[in-house]
Amino acid sequence: MALEDIVKRIKEKVSQEVEKIKQEADREGEEIINKARQEADKVKDELIKKATEEGEGERQRRLMRTRSEERKKLLALKRELIDKVFRQAKEKLDNLSEEEYLKWSKRLLLSNIDSGKEEILVSPRDKDLMERILVEGLDKKETRFLPELNEKERGFIIRKEGVQIDYTFSSIFSFLEEVSQEVEKIKQEADREGEEIINKARQEADKVKDELIKKATEEGEGERQRRLMRTRSEERKKILAFKRELIDKVFRQAKERLDNLSEEEYLKWSERLLLSNIDSGKEEILVSPRDKDLMERILVERLDKKETRFLPELNEKERGFIIRKEGLQIDYTFSSLFSYLEDELEIEVARILFGS
Repeated sequence: MALEDIVKRIKEKVSQEVEKIKQEADREGEEIINKARQEADKVKDELIKKATEEGEGERQRRLMRTRSEERKKLLALKRELIDKVFRQAKEKLDNLSEEEYLKWSKRLLLSNIDSGKEEILVSPRDKDLMERILVEGLDKKETRFLPELNEKERGFIIRKEGVQIDYTFSSIFSFLEEVSQEVEKIKQEADREGEEIINKARQEADKVKDELIKKATEEGEGERQRRLMRTRSEERKKILAFKRELIDKVFRQAKERLDNLSEEEYLKWSERLLLSNIDSGKEEILVSPRDKDLMERILVERLDKKETRFLPELNEKERGFIIRKEGLQIDYTFSSLFSYLEDELEIEVARILFGS
């Protein structure tokens, strides 16, 4: 429950901060984006106007330069906004009020300290603050707070039973940055693979536009406008369909990465969550038949909980597990985690890939 709770709260905090910063950035950047698009449209209009007087090769070169410049401006602005999101989110974490920081620390410590023999690694500036929690909320006389972290570090590391649980702000923020980098990596791969499709769609649209421009001198302005609108509509549908394909690919590849974790990574992930959630020793762990032996290795090697049982009740292809304890079910199956993250992150992924 401790891990699920902190992940949920971190995601809520970061989502709120991301949305707030995005709104501020949208307001600040709207004028820049509109101006860039207006300038690009102006150049395009001038090129179209001169198309009947210029050679096809020169017209294509001018259009490509215009698109390249516009794309560079938009990409630079997107990168600036993403960097601002993470920079301000980190500043928010580092500057929590003492009351917020104390409340956050107390909740996590109460969730993780049970034997009273744990060691809590903190920064020197937080040692007195943490010992207040020990006095006020915990009757664990042997728990020790060790000022071994960097002076500027916030958060703490819990040592218990040979395991370290890292709740430092730098570790939490590093995880969030890794998620952003992974999304950016998938985006770059999708850009490379999709460049030919996008270029082909644009070439087809340009071809139709060229035909309309050629006939513009013989047709009335009204008919020309209607044809251009139909062309733009068709082009927009193709680009929207391709964007949908890219978003689906992001989540498909992310799910494949989860499903294909190495045995070592999967064992490490499972061990950490089981150690954080098993305390009475009477829990039931629902797993897939293929994972039953793997999970029992954790029980034998890491947990001295003789009554804990692993039940092979999940689908053969399912990864992860479900913990039953005290009338509750805690679902750590990959399908459940991925379904939750997909619902939570689809809009954010679309924003990172394509902008607002």
